[in-house]
Amino acid sequence: MASSDRNVCTLCYDDDDGTSTEAVVWCIECEVFLCTDCGKHHKRSRTSKEHKTISSTEYHKLPQFMLDISSQCRDHKKKFELYCSFHACPCCVICITDKHQKCHEMKPLSDIIREVKSSASVQLLEKDLKNVKENFEEIINCMNSRIEISISQKQKATEEIRSMRKSIDDYLNKIEKDILDDLESKQSNIKSEIYTLLQQLTQRANEISQLESEFSIMTQYATELQMYVGLREIEKATSQAAKYIEDLISGDEFEEINLNLNISSELESILKDVKSFGDIYINTRPCTLELKAGRKDQAQNIVLTIPRIEQIKPSMLKKLTIPEDIFSMNIRACRLLPDGKYLIIDNQFYTGHLLLFSNAGMFLKEVVAFNGCSFDTCVLRNNSVAVTLGLVKQTALLDVEKNKIIKTIHLSHVCDAVASDEQMLVISSTEKSTLVNLNDESHTILEGVVADRVALFNGNIYGTLYKAKQVNCYTSTGEPLWTFQHKDIVSPRELALDRNGFVYIASRGNNNIVVVSPDGKTYKTILSEDGIKHPYAIDINRETGIMIVSSHICGDSDDESSNSFYDSTLKYSSNSVDDICDKLNAETATFKIWCENNDMILNIKKPKSMLVGSHRELQSIQETLKIEYSGILLQNVNSEKLLGIIIDECLSWNQQINKEKRMASSDRDFCTLCYEDGTSSKAVTWCTECEVFLCPDCEKHHTKLRMSKDHKTMSTKEYNKLPKFMREISSQCSDHKKKYELYCSFDDCPCCVQCLTDKHKKCQEIKSLSDILKEIKSSASVHLTDKDLKDVKENFEEIIKFLNIRMNANNIQNIKAIEEIRSMRKSINELLHRLEKEILDDLESKYSKMKSSMNTLLQQLKLQANYVSQLQREFSTMTEYATELQMYVENFIEDLESADIFDEKNIEITISSALKSILEDAKSFGDINISISPTTLQLKAGREGQAQYVVPTIPCIEHIKPSMLRTLTIPENMKSMCIIACRILPDGKYLILDCLNKKCHLLLFNNDGIFIRKVVTLLRSSCDACFVRNNTVAVTLGFTKKTALVDIEDNRIKTIKLSHGCDAVASDDKILIICGKVQSTIVNINDVSQRTQIRIHADFISLFQGNIYSTILYENTVRCYKITGELLWTFTCMHYDIESP
Repeated sequence: MASSDRNVCTLCYDDDDGTSTEAVVWCIECEVFLCTDCGKHHKRSRTSKEHKTISSTEYHKLPQFMLDISSQCRDHKKKFELYCSFHACPCCVICITDKHQKCHEMKPLSDIIREVKSSASVQLLEKDLKNVKENFEEIINCMNSRIEISISQKQKATEEIRSMRKSIDDYLNKIEKDILDDLESKQSNIKSEIYTLLQQLTQRANEISQLESEFSIMTQYATELQMYVGLREIEKATSQAAKYIEDLISGDEFEEINLNLNISSELESILKDVKSFGDIYINTRPCTLELKAGRKDQAQNIVLTIPRIEQIKPSMLKKLTIPEDIFSMNIRACRLLPDGKYLIIDNQFYTGHLLLFSNAGMFLKEVVAFNGCSFDTCVLRNNSVAVTLGLVKQTALLDVEKNKIIKTIHLSHVCDAVASDEQMLVISSTEKSTLVNLNDESHTILEGVVADRVALFNGNIYGTLYKAKQVNCYTSTGEPLWTFQHKDIVSPRELALDRNGFVYIASRGNNNIVVVSPDGKTYKTILSEDGIKHPYAIDINRETGIMIVSSHICGDSDDESSNSFYDSTLKYSSNSVDDICDKLNAETATFKIWCENNDMILNIKKPKSMLVGSHRELQSIQETLKIEYSGILLQNVNSEKLLGIIIDECLSWNQQINKEKRMASSDRDFCTLCYEDGTSSKAVTWCTECEVFLCPDCEKHHTKLRMSKDHKTMSTKEYNKLPKFMREISSQCSDHKKKYELYCSFDDCPCCVQCLTDKHKKCQEIKSLSDILKEIKSSASVHLTDKDLKDVKENFEEIIKFLNIRMNANNIQNIKAIEEIRSMRKSINELLHRLEKEILDDLESKYSKMKSSMNTLLQQLKLQANYVSQLQREFSTMTEYATELQMYVENFIEDLESADIFDEKNIEITISSALKSILEDAKSFGDINISISPTTLQLKAGREGQAQYVVPTIPCIEHIKPSMLRTLTIPENMKSMCIIACRILPDGKYLILDCLNKKCHLLLFNNDGIFIRKVVTLLRSSCDACFVRNNTVAVTLGFTKKTALVDIEDNRIKTIKLSHGCDAVASDDKILIICGKVQSTIVNINDVSQRTQIRIHADFISLFQGNIYSTILYENTVRCYKITGELLWTFTCMHYDIESP
């Protein structure tokens, strides 16, 4: 080998001297290198002169495996002469007697290899080499593809694991949120009920405490009559309080309500039954590789599904519950926090309040209050928010959890609106805006960005301009991108964007919520007047898609309540009523524009118009004022209270003077007698019998007079210590101005001598008042009443203490339930995290092994492919220089497809069925149950027969809460109606008195509110109607002084004629009362000829338990009379709660 390695002549090297001569030829048959001299001898020798030789350069062009093929037997050193067909190998003569002695198919080797170079096998071999090379290339491509597929399968399996985990997390988040919301809702309801009850109890306890503190003063300073009446009032109050407590105890208000949490058994089974996230399989399938056949894969682009603007259709989810003590709100911004809670900015009376509401919309707390108005807010990060403070040119950064201001940002311009993307803060105004970096707190002025309200999305700034009625989009550097204006956007306020970039605008001027496409080219109105009113603030949670909008409540009432209240007066003087109307109508039109520009609403029921002048001038004027606001005619009045002063049309001031007299006469600081003489002297005493205040001089005369020298007096200081209700108890009869001297046991009231000939002339049980009042202050009733007050007060205190303990217990139960839910969720998360990690580790391990084996095989294939490529390149050299034997030995192709190394191996994942069952079987995180157990509250028992009055079980006025039941269906041809009376008949049907087009129609509707028929048509002067009995109703006919009795079954009419106008009517099945402007008449229904006139005038009346109730339109009063016409009480509302009743 050494000689061949160095192209040294083999013969010279084999000599004993070891001469190294460079070889120039190679003898193919002798298989030796020959130098020039040896080559000459080799050609001359008879035995070798026919041998074929090649140059040493050509020899080295042959493949190495061919160079290793020898023509001599390695075992016997003899030349191959034979060929064994059985063993498919050449052999020498000695091999026949050795390895091949049993072989029969021996052939001469020369026959086998004769003309092998020119045979068809050479062409086939060349083709096979080419095919093998192409197949190796195809196999390598296939293996590379398989590696890529395995990578893709690994990624897909990982994504499937992550997706399943995300689905489980999302589902667990949902059911966890559901149960937490349910817990918070039930806890809030319990807390709200207890809190409401606590407020009622505290109010009643305070009233009892006030009575108790005043009781000792009563016994010391009150007169016997005041003491007697006062004791009855106090006993009545304690009886009502005791009855109230008794009703509470007999009900379920004091039952112990406990919050119980039951974790879903399906969730608990996760921790027991789920042992793995799933299984990773390596699936092997037979190779589908077709050699010399390629396959092309096409990539597909994933297209995000973004909804069209037409598909945006919001629906009502919930309403925020405003606390009762926040009676009006002026919402300027509302924000959805990441945890689902809500933030509201409420400006009340020039003070900004940041309010926090729960996920369920229940009020939680006031975060902070600002000394001045706050305008906008936005969420920053963690628990912090930013609030703009307007004209002070400041923006406050607050911690919502700690309820405090963290930092204040001072700017060079007004701070109106603010928005943030957690990295940057945009603070805008109508002059310019500022971009604040939240990381380094650097400021960048954006001169071109002007906005009343602002929002941030994907690096762009969006803003609205209220007066310009437009929406603008800018880049973060302030360059304008687009502007949107449309007639459907009027006075735009706040705006918000969803995750797809759609812009939602609160169009306050026309009660719309408008959405604009991300490119600012198309729009759609998604909420309008039928569901929203005066929207101002809006926000969207981009993850959940929840939108919050501020709106005035749209209900049945037309009352437009504003959050700030202002009084204003428009006045104009002229000799012409028409001129006054024109001027004031122009003023009201201007005032309407001012209200719209300042976000203010006029309550159209409040304004009045009054023509002022002398009595003679007013008598001579025939025209009336016709002042309109928004097309509605204002009510004309003769007098009106303005800023506490009563003004009448003649400016006589009589009403105000009378009012001042009443107030002054009851003033505790002035002598009553001196005041009546026109002087003001300070009073020092009060005469309990004369019921007047006395100054020192008057007191001297009072004690000297024979009629009053024995009167009991007290100091004004002592008098003022008496409870108000006792000070109002008079010792004189209000009807006859006589002193009470008698007591009527039948009517249970004191009376004067003249009362015996009037109200009490038929009463038998008349006693001396002095006997009744004798030693009242030292009687047992005083001590019993004192004890009752203390017992009731202690009971209220015990109940309040008990309810506070229950509220605290419910809070603890709520916290424990939340902790249990969080703990269960944490355990499930830890289990899922461990199982997820295990299956991902298993996936990584199996993928790594498969990838390693494929890479090893790929390396081997590349080596073989390189080898075949080299064979293909050397094949022409082989055919030229190789011996026939060498050519014959390499004429083969191995079957590369016989093994299983090319089988397709796929990564497959099977998710645990126990995990999948979570999404199918676990319908909820658990249940929040409210268990109720009997109360352990122990109260002091009140004494029997405590009250002298029977206290009926009547609901508190606060409990009266009507709700909508149904709406009457008006026929199409009666869409325009002027309803002046509506009545419910005993059978549940409805009667409507409708005055329209100079006629009045009595209309009948069924129990479901469906129109049945027109009963009868009457005169336009019809005013009122009432049910009498059977099928009869009465209808008053106004100035005609008639009342019609109508049979609604056969439509017959009977008329009652009176001496006065017939305006209002009422009946109790026995009598009919018909009221006019001056007087009224009681008509006996059985005999209409029996009539009694009484001095009652009213616009509308009603009958109940023998009393008459009435309203008078322009006095804003409600009165109650006895059936004899005696006034019992009058209710006048001075706060506009009752107007034009």
